[in-house]
Amino acid sequence: MSSVSSDRERTLHAIAGALCEQPRMSMEQLAQAIGVSRATLARMFPRRESLIAQLHACALDRAVRALDELRPEQGPVVDAIRRLVATVFPQAELHFFLYRIERYGGPHTSDDDWAPHENRIVRLFQRGQEDGVLRVDMPALWMVDTLSALLFAAAESVRAGRLARTEAPSMVCASLLDGIGRRPAAR
Repeated sequence: MSSVSSDRERTLHAIAGALCEQPRMSMEQLAQAIGVSRATLARMFPRRESLIAQLHACALDRAVRALDELRPEQGPVVDAIRRLVATVFPQAELHFFLYRIERYGGPHTSDDDWAPHENRIVRLFQRGQEDGVLRVDMPALWMVDTLSALLFAAAESVRAGRLARTEAPSMVCASLLDGIGRRPAAR
């Protein structure tokens, strides 16, 4: 997998943000929204389909790089979850856009490229269950789905101005860990 250049990443992130606001905007409107000419945007992405494909590739590349850098297999589980949220949250808007576009009739891509990386996150939650710091009455995959939903909700709340971007990772962690933290046995 090749890394997407940082300039291109910034452009793709700006495009995702603009399309989150108005998913059906034309390529001309999109160019204007991100501050480039229509011709520049057309050189970068000849068709909307190629734009969406690049957004998918960028999102996957960034997520895989983030996982590799934070090494969720290492250190205490709760610390690894906090690192994961802090590392992934800046990309949440991009992933949220892709989720929305697929859900509402956009192109669907195979999850096969993401599956081995998602398994690393599932194993992190399973390790937390084995270590006794996470609940065992919920499947680890459900916890990963919950994390994804919280990241999407935080991205939407930041976009809508209901939550400060700097507060979002701590809110996600508090919501997640207070919901799945192991409860002391009743006496």
